[in-house]
Amino acid sequence: MNNLQSDNSFLFHSGSNADLYKLDSSNPVIVKTLQKEHINNPIILKRFQKENAVLKSMSFDFTPKLINVIINSNTPYFAYDYINGDCLSSIITNNTKLKITPLNILKKILMIISKISAAGIVHSDISPDNILLDNNLDIHLIDFGASDILTNTNMNTSTWIAKHAYCSPEQAQGLPWSFQSDLFQTGLLFYELLTGRRYNNGVGKQTLAMASNPGKPILENIDSKYHQLLTTLLEPRTEDRCANVKDALNLLELI
Repeated sequence: MNNLQSDNSFLFHSGSNADLYKLDSSNPVIVKTLQKEHINNPIILKRFQKENAVLKSMSFDFTPKLINVIINSNTPYFAYDYINGDCLSSIITNNTKLKITPLNILKKILMIISKISAAGIVHSDISPDNILLDNNLDIHLIDFGASDILTNTNMNTSTWIAKHAYCSPEQAQGLPWSFQSDLFQTGLLFYELLTGRRYNNGVGKQTLAMASNPGKPILENIDSKYHQLLTTLLEPRTEDRCANVKDALNLLELI
């Protein structure tokens, strides 16, 4: 684990290859540091640098914004603004009553995806863990650790696909993916918000196999007004899925 030297910092979250420290101040900051044991791993280091580059290219509302801080760190790091909010995963797990409808959450997520996709960015890891809901009922998309620029998206990044339960079929099959993968993942998230359960309920290695071949969505016990939107977002074949965010928003407006 990296040792970040700062009197007002504490370990906020420890991931598989990076640690997040929160620097408390009038404007709290998150510092993401590469764990010491991964410094000499060229694949992990390249991915860490890629995330930094993607964040540098962005300046959108409701996404992390890089901040220039100088700290005493013995591994590579970058910093961004702290977003005070609750993960949708916690909200769903705790069955917390939402003050915003699943449809409004979906619309806000799609609006964010519209902005980042216009900049050529594919998030690649849209899941309840990476969506924050703040006290103003605004939605934030975080953790761009698996993101890429569309022109560079290829299976050289295959070890950085989404959490298996939230993979699009093309990601799980080891095929190139694009903005449509983000739309599929958004459909998975919307399904979970509506039902309180994961669409992909596989366990262990079975999860990736189910993501690879999900079949047509089964929408029993879901209000029929959502069926067309869900079916189009969760279409396994990219040629039959929503082609872009505009298509998804147009379907949403019909509800």
